[in-house]
Order: sequence, then structure tokens, then C-alpha cells
Amino acid sequence: MRQIGKLPAATATTLGDYLVAQGIGNEVEPIAAGLAAVWVLREDQLARARGILERFLAAPADPQWQAAATTAARLRDEESTAEVRRAANLRSPRATWQVRSRVYVTWSLILLSVIVTLLTNFNANHTMVAWFTFNHPSLDPDQALFGDILKGQLWRLVTPIFLHANFMHILFNMMWLFTLGGMIEMRQGRTMLGVMVLILALVSNCAQYLYAGPAFGGMSGVVYGLFGYVWIRGLLDPAIGFTISRQNVLLMLVWFVFCLTGILPVANACHAAGLISGALWGVLSAPIIRARIFGK
Repeated sequence: MRQIGKLPAATATTLGDYLVAQGIGNEVEPIAAGLAAVWVLREDQLARARGILERFLAAPADPQWQAAATTAARLRDEESTAEVRRAANLRSPRATWQVRSRVYVTWSLILLSVIVTLLTNFNANHTMVAWFTFNHPSLDPDQALFGDILKGQLWRLVTPIFLHANFMHILFNMMWLFTLGGMIEMRQGRTMLGVMVLILALVSNCAQYLYAGPAFGGMSGVVYGLFGYVWIRGLLDPAIGFTISRQNVLLMLVWFVFCLTGILPVANACHAAGLISGALWGVLSAPIIRARIFGK
């Protein structure tokens, strides 16, 4: 924050209003009887603000300065409303944890993932793994698509999400599931998260199966779907309160692209299908998009 000048209080207020109307954040600070200093909040707007100050001092009676007062008042009201909304979406760490402790669907998914991973001994117990894979490993891959599922074993459409190959695999997925799933469950409820996980699991698992066969597992397709939803919905509908930092967005996207190189044996089709489905869900569920498509 930098000071650009000291003016009579009434004059400084008029200048401050005009700067606000021009998108330049500022503060007018009384410093003495009848005198005030004008401070510009952002360094990158300093030169522009000083240029306006020069024009203002050259013709302080020009009507354009007074005309900005109404616009400035409206902009300040909008910023105040936005600040109230932001404050409503903020919680202390303790309050956040208390709420997060009640996200039962999220915790249930984490618990199931841990139990299945331990039962299968990180996929080393092939007998147990066979119950959770998309098809039973003994099934001839040349048989009809969705062989075991067409026989009525419908759980296989979903259960691969609970298989994890190593500690880092499950740790990474569970951390993101807790963050993203908990955020959705807190904001939109258990049913919404449950339905979303089910659909994302179906889409990402089927995509990976059709692309590379039944030898896959992990929650990452669902995680990328939740990420795509939270990211895009948060951008299009800030009032929903979804927040994900630019660093985390970059991390997820860089990891997605890195996996496509084939250096690591990961389910890329699962990642891609989940990310695309979640992002599309975020677009179509945003009020601004629904209003443009459906007129409401």
C-alpha cells in the first residue's frame, strides 16, 4: 500500500470514489483537521493512480469526479456483500475438523478402502483380490465384454475402487478423498456424495476396462472426478464455497499429464474418464450454466 497524496478531506473522498470507480482499490485516511491521505492498495496500480491524481489536481471542479460517487458506492456495497459471503464460508481449523468428523460417507469410503487393501495385502492375496476386480482373473479375456458382470456380479462395476497396490497409492487417494469428498459432503450432503462416487466409479472403471482390460484398481478415477467437479463448480459458482488452491490444481493436472507418459503403471483411462466426468458435472450443475441452457 502506497500513499499518493494529501488533500483536503472532502476532496480526498471525491478522489477516492473516482479511483474505486476505475477499479483502483484505495483508502482515505484522515491525518489532521480537514486533511486526509489517499493510499493505493496495489503496487501495480500505483502509476495509474498517480496519473489520475495529476488530472484531478489540474481540474478538481470537473463534473466527472463527482459523478463517480454513485458507482463507487455500488461497488463498495458489492464488495461488502462478497466479503460477508466469504466470511460465511470460512471456518476455524477446530470447527472444520468437528464438521469433517461427521462426513460419514467420506469416512466410510476411506474405511472400506483400508479394509479391502489390508484383506488383499496390497493385491498380494490373489484369492481375495479376485472378489473385487472388474472380472475374475480366471475368466478368459477373449470372452464377451463384461463377462462376470453379465453373469450378475454387478458389484464388480464399483469394487475395483477399493483395491490399492501399495502404501503411497492408498495414502494419496485417501488424502484427496478426505479433502474433496468431505468438502462435497459438508456443502451438498451425504446423498450427493454417495451418488457422485457411485457414478464416477462406474464411468471410470468401465472406461479403464474397455481401454486396457480388467487388471486395475484404485480410487484415483473417483478422486479425479471429485477434483474436476470441485474445481470447475467452484470457478463457476463461488457461492457454493468450494475452495482448491492453484497449487493443488496444478499438482493434480501435472500428475495427470505425467501419468500419461507411461512411466508409471497407472490407470490413465480411469483418470481421464473421472476428470472429464467430474468437470462436466461441475459445468452442468452450476446455476449460471443451467440458467443459460434451461432458462432457470
